[in-house]
Amino acid sequence: ITLTNESRRPFNSWSTMSSEQDSTIELIDLNEILASTSSIKRRTELIHELQTFHCTLFPIRFPSWFYTNIQSSLNSGLILNIYNKQCHNELIANVSTILEHPSANPIQHQIYSSSNHCSGSCKLYIAALGVKSVYRNRGYGGLLLRKVEEYVEKWNEDTNGMIESVYLHVQEGNDEAIEFYLKRGFQSKSIVHNYYKRLKQPNAIILQKSFKKSP
Repeated sequence: ITLTNESRRPFNSWSTMSSEQDSTIELIDLNEILASTSSIKRRTELIHELQTFHCTLFPIRFPSWFYTNIQSSLNSGLILNIYNKQCHNELIANVSTILEHPSANPIQHQIYSSSNHCSGSCKLYIAALGVKSVYRNRGYGGLLLRKVEEYVEKWNEDTNGMIESVYLHVQEGNDEAIEFYLKRGFQSKSIVHNYYKRLKQPNAIILQKSFKKSP
């Protein structure tokens, strides 16, 4: 895994969600909040909240460098949280992404830095996209994925770089999740055997959506 200092995204993303969509929730760009927060205690609390959310939803544990990079503003990808404003600002959904070099190994992610920024081709890895079970089937997962696609389209419009594709791993046999992405234009690219080493079903399917423009 290559870890380096990350550049900031080339545009201001969303601080809150439109009330026309759902006035009971709020959509927050975690990277922007962390960048504007000088309190180390508050930054630590936000990262702990995200880490706890991931541990609650997913059967795997993310490496410590993932959260360290976020807290240190070293993650150049989009990270969005959805909060329920009517329930003490409960974190109910999250998408976490990583901006990668196009030749990065799908297991060992090579992350872009300020000195090696996305001036050419790159790809966006969805490390996590999840919604708490009691809030599912309300469109929150689809909303987060649309925001990821908007991020890619905006990046490609506003910079000299090009995010050519968005990809992720889904556990083989997780038909609901696979169908979710296939319906939204993702394609099954390959299978990574023994990706989830501690799970009974260890294989992962790589799903990918291309954003290359036709010549």
